[in-house]
Amino acid sequence: MASLLIKNIGMLATACGDRAKSGKAQGEILTLQNAYVLVQDEQILEIGQGEPTIDPACEVIDAQGKLVTAGLVDAHTHLVFGGWRENELALKLHGVPYLDILAQGGGILSTVRSTRAASEDELFDKTAKALDTMLSLGTTTCEAKSGYGLDFENECKQLNVTRRLNQSQPVELVSTFMAAHALPEEYKNDREGYLSLVIDRMLPYVAEHQLAEYCDVFCETGVFTPEESRRILTAAQKLGLGAKIHADEIDPIGKKRDGGGLGGNDEREQTLNQLLTEMDGFDGKNGVVILAATNRPDSLDPALLRPGRFDRRIPVELPDLGGREAILKVHAKDVHMAADIDYNAVARATSGASGAELANIVNEAALRAVRMGRDVVEQADLEESVEVVIAGYQRKSAVISEQEKKIVAYHEIGHALVAAKQSDSAPVHKITIVPRTSGALGYTMQVEEGERFLMSREEAFNKLATLTGGRTAEELIFRSATTGASNDIEQATRLARAMVTRYGMSSRFGMVALETVENAYLGGDTSLACSQETAALVDREVVALVKDAQEKAREILTENTDALHRLSKYLLEKETITGEEFMQMLNERA
Repeated sequence: MASLLIKNIGMLATACGDRAKSGKAQGEILTLQNAYVLVQDEQILEIGQGEPTIDPACEVIDAQGKLVTAGLVDAHTHLVFGGWRENELALKLHGVPYLDILAQGGGILSTVRSTRAASEDELFDKTAKALDTMLSLGTTTCEAKSGYGLDFENECKQLNVTRRLNQSQPVELVSTFMAAHALPEEYKNDREGYLSLVIDRMLPYVAEHQLAEYCDVFCETGVFTPEESRRILTAAQKLGLGAKIHADEIDPIGKKRDGGGLGGNDEREQTLNQLLTEMDGFDGKNGVVILAATNRPDSLDPALLRPGRFDRRIPVELPDLGGREAILKVHAKDVHMAADIDYNAVARATSGASGAELANIVNEAALRAVRMGRDVVEQADLEESVEVVIAGYQRKSAVISEQEKKIVAYHEIGHALVAAKQSDSAPVHKITIVPRTSGALGYTMQVEEGERFLMSREEAFNKLATLTGGRTAEELIFRSATTGASNDIEQATRLARAMVTRYGMSSRFGMVALETVENAYLGGDTSLACSQETAALVDREVVALVKDAQEKAREILTENTDALHRLSKYLLEKETITGEEFMQMLNERA
């Protein structure tokens, strides 16, 4: 039986699924309105909506319509420290690298001096206030690393403060010993002496007195080398401590050498040089295969890619249509799925999705089935989960005026009509005006009938016209414009600029590359590669292209005004319609 009931929860927000998530999936939450939480022996027994039947002896907390959510976990803090380093912000803003600040006695070393100067009680009082603030903002668990003492006395002082705080306040603290955070100034010329202090004296004391659960090392250029880090963590593990590491946080191993002078002697270059030497020493008859992985192949040193080293490169791209369908089926094996699931339809709707995102779609579908009281995932669950990944969860509780709903309906039908009346445009799959947690008040989903790898100029221009269709419908019907087209404007501008600068689809510039892609594996940011005069002409060409597309959208909507009114009225009534419904009504006589 439950020992605690939290009732009358205005909104309950909790994580989705039963496993750890990464990337964008970390932002996905399950929300319930008018909810309750049942607790037994400090474990959540049940969540739901309404008010359950409970034992009269159960303690009841009335949430009074407020938000209830899981506690936040801060997995990386240096919680206990003295002083502040606000003066270094100006240096960082002026582009001074952190390792340069550290070499000048700033950064970690600056905080070390302040921490050593503070008493244990002073550190306790300061950190307790910080924990009160963290708790007030929802953090209930956090890791607390040492690393600002860098000697026996002060490292133990930090860890003792963490222990005292863990015993005296509600935030759960996980203690980590990190004396290998930097080389202290007094050991600047005696690296081996400091390593001996950490391994032979500090670690045994910390383990014996149970001052920490983990040991961490800063393995980085100018800090601790891979071999030094290995020695420290091996010793920690032998003493029963868990191992953590900051590795290549600032300078990656294998990154292109900058050529800033002959005979470079930093740890990164030494490590890379040693790696190259070891690879050259392998005999092809020994059966040794070296594998490496990276998501930044553009940053690798060319020497790594020469024949005899990493000379076989296997790019792992995002899955194609067949790959997405196969991945969905793999993840669906562990879930009770209906017999008539059309995986191909889901795969077509998820172009550009990664394997992790597809796995998340299946998990979201399973959660939806549970919320709907079913033990089998149906096609509708998968389709809704695709929409969750694309646009976020539905916000049916959002209060939107009738006038705004009307504008949104005309906006979305404007997109759909322009798309449907063009020959080279993806079919409309779904139209909705149900607000989403992403901030969208509605959206129109188009799904290609098959996999596409190329896009013609006509198709690109038609896509531009479709993007402008929403705003054009607003202007045509309401003689006004709203902020609802902001995302459309961004997408249209980005596409039009790419057509001019990268795709060679401008008659003015032809096949001239006017833009280069930077950080292709980190978002694909671009920069213009032309003179200021040419850049001004590019801007004019982009504006003209978008205006031409909007004019085409205006012509289509003007010719189909009756259908625009009829379909918008229907969407207002239904809130969500399928592509089949849309096309059927469009083809009917007014």
